[in-house]
Amino acid sequence: MKNRWLIYSFRGAQGILLVFDVTQPETFQKLPLWLEEIKKNCKKDVKVVVAANKIDEKVKNVDMN
Repeated sequence: MKNRWLIYSFRGAQGILLVFDVTQPETFQKLPLWLEEIKKNCKKDVKVVVAANKIDEKVKNVDMN
């Protein structure tokens, strides 16, 4: 993963917030990669919240249905 240093910054975390940009589909498509990294590097009971950013934009390129 490109941002490998980030993985070390959330080790030991009790919660993680993953945010994707609805105008940039690649940010949504990368969520499974981040979730896998969290699974490999964090405690099993870590809480993960996924949030959509820029939902007020008229152009949305991510189908969230």
